[in-house]
Amino acid sequence: MSNIERMAAMALTMVDRALAVYASQDLDEAHAVCEADDDVDAFYKQTFNVILSYMLENSRLIGPGTHLLQVAHEIERVADRSTNVAERVIYSVTGELQDLNV
Repeated sequence: MSNIERMAAMALTMVDRALAVYASQDLDEAHAVCEADDDVDAFYKQTFNVILSYMLENSRLIGPGTHLLQVAHEIERVADRSTNVAERVIYSVTGELQDLNV
């Protein structure tokens, strides 16, 4: 659960930063938002593996574990959407469409 809480905090920070980037058109900060997604992705992978291992060890945890995996996935998608906003700012300033969410 602590990883999910940390992922949520990171994703919300990314949303705030992406909105600030949208207002300021700051290219450096836009790139920083995209880079922050890597940390959220790493937490998601770690969280996925931990929850899956608990589910494999105890079949009674499959239901709750599945719900936690869905929550973690949706939080990871929030971070991805923040990256999308930053990428669009980069495009609007430079005219170059870059896919930085890989």
